[in-house]
Amino acid sequence: MSNVKKLFGNYLLLSALCILLGLFFIIWPEGINNVISYIIGGVTILLGVLDISRFLMTQSDPEGVGPVGIIRGIIFGAIGLFLILRPDFVFRVISFAFGIYMLASGSLSLYDAMRIRKHNNGVGWQPTCVMASITIIIGLVMLFAPFTQYVVLGVMLVISGVSNIIGAFSGKRKVEKLLGLTASSDKSSSGNDKKYIDVQ
Repeated sequence: MSNVKKLFGNYLLLSALCILLGLFFIIWPEGINNVISYIIGGVTILLGVLDISRFLMTQSDPEGVGPVGIIRGIIFGAIGLFLILRPDFVFRVISFAFGIYMLASGSLSLYDAMRIRKHNNGVGWQPTCVMASITIIIGLVMLFAPFTQYVVLGVMLVISGVSNIIGAFSGKRKVEKLLGLTASSDKSSSGNDKKYIDVQ
């Protein structure tokens, strides 16, 4: 029973962290983006520094890194510094690219839905049209309100965490009931063993 309680506690903790992370995404979506950009920028600068250090340490070695290493290090350093100074750049570029893709995909699906409507006597085109419309709307959101994605992700995390907590309590009751029945059946069986004595 103690293992069940421990597992239940860990599951509740993970669900609570999921809810907190979701709230953080909803309340401060730009902060999430800044943290991600700072991490990527810092790692990129570190790679650049390592390349420059290798070049300086092996400069007298004919088999060293060579000038390519210092050029690569400078490029990495510049990119990392840019990401730290402009943390919204990468996310906006990614959002723009995915937004264009979603718009193109949704438009093609909408065209397919119209073709199905025309050549299939107006039957079976509605699901394709609905999915195409949703895809187009998502593409527009990614183009004109990119940080909304973080808000949507936050809402999904909060819903997931709450549903997990509800499911955990429900599952705990079922497990406790099952263990209670098992215990009672064990007691009844042990009692029957004492009651019936085989006498030869």
